[in-house]
Amino acid sequence: FHNKTREQDVLTKPFKKNQVESIYWITHNIISQDTIDVNIGGWTIGKVNKKTISLGLWCGGTMGYIQEGRFIYYKNTNHWEFISGDKIITEKQSQARKR
Repeated sequence: FHNKTREQDVLTKPFKKNQVESIYWITHNIISQDTIDVNIGGWTIGKVNKKTISLGLWCGGTMGYIQEGRFIYYKNTNHWEFISGDKIITEKQSQARKR
């Protein structure tokens, strides 16, 4: 956090008022000029009290880094293509079977 808001206040106030059980985040990673990965994840809020917050980080599985999606730009057609995380997982599984 880049301001003076306490991290616990940011997490506990929405939870207490709305009974929120998860916090989502989205990030991107620019791989190259024509490739951008999109990652979506989150934390599950467990026990909250005055001194502690119990958070569970979502696990991506055992296949290593797999982004939620990837944008690829094709300069010759001036078009961005989106490849879903499901398609990326299917391709990784197919490659693993061939080994």
